Amino acid sequence: MNVPLIALLFAAFAVGCGSSDEGEELPEVDCNTVTVPKFSEVTGLVKCTICHASTLPAGNRQDAPLGYDYDTYEAASMDPTEAVEEVFKGSMPPADSNITLTDAEKQQLYAWGLCGNPM
Repeated sequence: MNVPLIALLFAAFAVGCGSSDEGEELPEVDCNTVTVPKFSEVTGLVKCTICHASTLPAGNRQDAPLGYDYDTYEAASMDPTEAVEEVFKGSMPPADSNITLTDAEKQQLYAWGLCGNPM
């Protein structure tokens, strides 16, 4: 077998393997040019805490799973790409809720969640 053919097979295998991020739908954010807000400046997260707050008992969370909270930096920064993905693909906030995020609020969340999530 010659070297170019081996390289081609290896490249095909590497593309097929994917990574742990496989399946994530994330927006493109240029972290080198965007202004990355601090946690306290991500205004859309306040809306998320209507259901996603560590102080809410299970019955008051509108089916939001326990442990997915955005009321503290520690909780919100555990997996910020999860929140970004859910908002980006349109799953959050739920369509049947009275909660909406403006485009500016989404962009803040995307920048914060994908560019180092500063405190």
